[in-house]
Amino acid sequence: MPKQSGSTEIAASREAVWEVVSDLSRLGEWVTIHRGIEGDPPTNLREGTTFTQRISLADQDFHVDWTAKEISPPSRMLWDGEGPMGTSARSTYELSDAGENVEFSYSTEFDPPGGKVGEIAATAVESRSQRESDESLERLKRLVEG
Repeated sequence: MPKQSGSTEIAASREAVWEVVSDLSRLGEWVTIHRGIEGDPPTNLREGTTFTQRISLADQDFHVDWTAKEISPPSRMLWDGEGPMGTSARSTYELSDAGENVEFSYSTEFDPPGGKVGEIAATAVESRSQRESDESLERLKRLVEG
């Protein structure tokens, strides 16, 4: 299962970072592949919260149905996703103290369709998605730090 991860140190409290990353209506302000949410975004995140996200990655637009598996403010979120053609994903956000700052870390694992052929195609997409991820982390840092 391909995996992508990254982290950034942000000069803010965990609560300040959590306020941004847990506000689904603000995903478009920092997540570069985000294209919108179907309907109104949930405002009270808890285990079992669901939403459908529109994403664009490697010139492909698709929808992912996300379900919260763990919401532990202001430290951790774990989401399971189901995408097109039987794809699945698991995304984790973690916030930890880094001196006077906070470290925001994420990891996303995804199971592409098509067995070995799908895994080969996913490898080609990984480098592009890593660039998108790095830019998203930089946007989040700028957004929270002001």
